[in-house]
Amino acid sequence: MIYDVKNTVIILFGGSDGASDYFDTWEYNYASNDWRFLNANNLTESFVGTEAVYDSKRGKFVVLGGVISPILTGVEEPVGTFFMEFWIYDYNTNRWDSQVTNLGPLNGFGHSVIYDANNDQIILYGGYDSNFAYGGTWVFDYSSTLWYLQTSTMT
Repeated sequence: MIYDVKNTVIILFGGSDGASDYFDTWEYNYASNDWRFLNANNLTESFVGTEAVYDSKRGKFVVLGGVISPILTGVEEPVGTFFMEFWIYDYNTNRWDSQVTNLGPLNGFGHSVIYDANNDQIILYGGYDSNFAYGGTWVFDYSSTLWYLQTSTMT
């Protein structure tokens, strides 16, 4: 869920209630105090465990990672198909589009994501899939449309 500054609405995408997974898109409008289903139905699969950021330069909602068709087993981690897809939602066209990139982060969920407006980059840290926990920091550079593994030292 993110706040869309340009359109002054909250955008909510996907999720699960424990029995079903959802890939619907909703908006919450503060002025009217109501939720509206956006019917952006060009996504073909539901997924959960994603992380989202608001790209303030482009006014877009960006969703990264997730688990497709997980089997939810109480408090344990989901078991399913883990992926690091990159989807961008445009409120004005009410459409989701896949961002094709080079091979970047492999983690599927549990990662943290921010949008760095000063450098026009998305920064992703950590996460895991059904076999591994990841601790690297990845940077997506819009100008090259490539992911880079950031190297750093601890001080």
